[in-house]
Amino acid sequence: GSAMRFLTSTDVRYIPGTHQDNGKNVTNPLPRDTKRWTPGAGGDQSIVGITIEPSKEEKNDLRQGKDALLGLFQDDQGDRYFMITNVWHGANASAEDRNSTITIKFAPGVHKLYRLDRISAKAEPVALKNGVLHLNLPGGTGDLFKYTGESFPGTMDASVDPLAYSPAPAVRRSRQAKLADVDRDAMTKHIIALAKMSKKR
Repeated sequence: GSAMRFLTSTDVRYIPGTHQDNGKNVTNPLPRDTKRWTPGAGGDQSIVGITIEPSKEEKNDLRQGKDALLGLFQDDQGDRYFMITNVWHGANASAEDRNSTITIKFAPGVHKLYRLDRISAKAEPVALKNGVLHLNLPGGTGDLFKYTGESFPGTMDASVDPLAYSPAPAVRRSRQAKLADVDRDAMTKHIIALAKMSKKR
C-alpha cells in the first residue's frame, strides 16, 4: 500500500501456468486484455525466467487457472521493483487451497532480493540459491520485491522522509500537495488487471 504510492508502474504482465491434458504439458490460455510476460518487459533486465508448478487438479477449469501476474515498477531514483501475485482462485476455495509455487530465475549477478513484509512493512532480505527464487503464495496474494537494500519508500522503515523521497524540489512540492494522488498508477494498474481477469475468464 504505502510503498506502492511512491512507485511508477512500467508494465503489468501475465504468466500462464501449465496443466496436463491427455498426458501432454499444455500452457494455460491467456485471459483477454492481458500480455504474456517476456524477459525485459517493463525495462526489468534482471528476471530471465518464471515458471509455475503445474496444476494437479482434475477439473479442467481449475487446472487452467493456476497462473500469476507480474507488476513491474521503478522509483524516482531509477531503482526497480516487481510484484508477483498468485491469481489462482475458485468458488468455495480458500487462499490456502489455491497455494501456488512460483519459481523466478534471475540474471547472473543477482544474488539477493528484498521483500516488503506484508505485516511489518520492513525490507526483508531474501537470499537466492544459484540465482533462483522459489516462492509459495496463497491464492490472491502478492509479494513486492526490490533489488537494492535500502528501505521501501513510504514505509516506517524508510530512512528518508517519504514526503521528500524524490530529490527534485518541484516533485517534492507536488507530492506534499497531493500525497493522496501520488503515482496511484502503480497500484491501480495491478488491481484493474486482476479485476479484468476475474470478469473475462
